[in-house]
Amino acid sequence: MNKLKNKNTTIYDIASLILLFKESDPLDKLLSLALSNVFHYVTEWRVKGKIEQVYEVLYNDQEIVKWWPSVHLNVQSIDAGEVDGEGKIINLETKGWMPYTLYWKYRVIKSNKPNYFEFEAWGDITGKGSWKLSQDGDYVNVTHDWTFSPKKTAFKFLAPIFKPVSYFNHQWGMKKGEESLKLELARKNAKSSKELNKIPPPPSPTTQSPVPLIAGVLLGIFLVFKILSVLNSLFRKKNY
Repeated sequence: MNKLKNKNTTIYDIASLILLFKESDPLDKLLSLALSNVFHYVTEWRVKGKIEQVYEVLYNDQEIVKWWPSVHLNVQSIDAGEVDGEGKIINLETKGWMPYTLYWKYRVIKSNKPNYFEFEAWGDITGKGSWKLSQDGDYVNVTHDWTFSPKKTAFKFLAPIFKPVSYFNHQWGMKKGEESLKLELARKNAKSSKELNKIPPPPSPTTQSPVPLIAGVLLGIFLVFKILSVLNSLFRKKNY
């Protein structure tokens, strides 16, 4: 399902570029999109289990460091919120494959257990996101919708370079999240200690070495200039 989603996203991006070239100033519009400080990612998971259990695993901030350590380095509860969960405030320290750490908070602004909960974020990143779940036979479909803007100065001013780096970083983190969720559900549903002992630990965090970050930035620069070069050539041909 993730591959299908990524394929559809790629098709949508190509279609958007084609539409841009039908406008009077396509390069200006493309640059405007590239320089935008808004990031939007939609990720879909499919895991075997019951929706109530999956919801509890995703919503329980006290356990997320344990089962999704590749992304969540530290999580602290600031406010438990109301009985239905709304108003809950969490302090997070997160990272992905790249060796930079984000410090931020989120507040649950809407919840409907076990179907979804929505949150707003602030700190190194600001934005809104949601987790939506639906039961599909023996499986649960999970959709994570996340729109945010980075507030770190370097990321704000290097948006064209940071965007491909951020996309790769996010995809890596969410892939590890799905893998970790499946392992956590397997642990919770193990029928014996022998079966439990066979379940491997979740993926761990990556290195804090600056090498991946440098490589990612260089890749981002290369991709930006490559795309601009191709688009500039197409734009010139169009005008001849």
